[in-house]
Amino acid sequence: MCAKLFFRWISTQLEQTTTTLKTLEAEKTSLLSEEAEALRRNVSRRDEEMATLKEMFSQQLHDLQTDLDKKGQQVTSLTSENEELQTKIQDQLTKSREIIKKLTEEKKSLAGKLVEAQETLEKEISEHQQKLETCESAR
Repeated sequence: MCAKLFFRWISTQLEQTTTTLKTLEAEKTSLLSEEAEALRRNVSRRDEEMATLKEMFSQQLHDLQTDLDKKGQQVTSLTSENEELQTKIQDQLTKSREIIKKLTEEKKSLAGKLVEAQETLEKEISEHQQKLETCESAR
């Protein structure tokens, strides 16, 4: 009889353990299912965030490329203007040098003429003074 009771008790314990295991397994499955669903939602949300970020970065990249293209055109334009200005400046420098050279030559020529005129004037003054002195002594 003890053995019968012992086997019944073991059988009851086994049934309770089996029931507890099944309950725990069901809870585990339920929790895993909930966790998997939460992970799927997180992944989906992250995918949406990544798509949004990708779109933002794509737009920013496009805007930066557009700005870069504009800056490139400005640089090209400014480079062209700079080259034109350098050419004009070189032309003006060449013309200025030529003018300075001509003016220097004219200055030398005029200085020579001035010296010549001064010498002539001094001679004439000297001659007139001599005539004046001659006239005064003749009086």
